[in-house]
Amino acid sequence: MDVIETKLKNLNVDKKISKTLYQNLSKIFNNTKTIEEDNEITKQLLTLIYDYGITKEEIKMLLKGITKHMEHPLKEFRENGFILTSCIFKHKGFKIEKMANYEFHKELIKKILGPENKKTIEEENTVHVIKLPKRHKVKYLKYAIEILMNNEDKKFEDVFDNIVELIKRASDRTLNQAKEYLNFILIAEFDSFEKIKAISLLIQRQESLLEQVLDEIFGFYFNVKNKVDLIFSLIVYIETSESCDYRYILQKITENKKEVHHVIEKYLNVLLDKLKDRL
Repeated sequence: MDVIETKLKNLNVDKKISKTLYQNLSKIFNNTKTIEEDNEITKQLLTLIYDYGITKEEIKMLLKGITKHMEHPLKEFRENGFILTSCIFKHKGFKIEKMANYEFHKELIKKILGPENKKTIEEENTVHVIKLPKRHKVKYLKYAIEILMNNEDKKFEDVFDNIVELIKRASDRTLNQAKEYLNFILIAEFDSFEKIKAISLLIQRQESLLEQVLDEIFGFYFNVKNKVDLIFSLIVYIETSESCDYRYILQKITENKKEVHHVIEKYLNVLLDKLKDRL
């Protein structure tokens, strides 16, 4: 970070270097793992925006990371996505001043959004649109699971575009196989927040799954990435469920936490904080 900060303070930096900084920071912003790291990278990006403005091309570099942040299960990550968007487009509709992360970035935000700041985005009236291809709609949960079982990876996006709605509409009889469905959804080689929401919704509709999910987090069958997905699913579950047994989850985690991989422990600490806020 020291090298980047030095470059940002150099008033003679040209646009070629500015573009390189945006390229590097956007990659890091898209893959931050902790809230502390995310806050620091967001701060570096805000500094870059304030010092040199941002071009249409540079905005495109950040779109993937911003979208990922806005869909993140953790509020702190979502807030940084909204804060960055507000500062890029000088848009005040998100009411970022009411967000917890606003205090961390307050001085930079005021400078960027203040009337004295003349630096702005290139071609202000440009509309940035993410064009998605037409997808075949998967209409039934059983068919969606068959696609995952058969590892038809070209159809995975079709499945995860609709998986949450399919679970909502599924009959109780269909969800009798929820334990089997959970495994296929979890191990599918497709990264999407819809996967997290789908697992969370399965737990809500079949609360007997809660014990299985907790056992899998501390078991040996799934890899670290799968377990992190399960932890995020539990975070969404406790934030959205009206009948969550917070004390049971807390007890189960407390009993087993010492035996886990250090990466899993880090994410479990986030989950524990969420639980303690509700007890």
